[in-house]
Amino acid sequence: MEDGYYRVMPVRPRDYHAARAWLGQLQGTLRTLDALHLAVAESAEAMTLTADKPTP
Repeated sequence: MEDGYYRVMPVRPRDYHAARAWLGQLQGTLRTLDALHLAVAESAEAMTLTADKPTP
């Protein structure tokens, strides 16, 4: 965190609502905490990186 690679972001009610909506709409392997992390990142307009392989 000291090098600026990570930021602590607040989790707002809208983030919970977005994550819940995504979990209800998507079928697959999206997990609850992953959805919440992505919702917070989206609302903060933060860049996200992943090491996941794309699905065909």
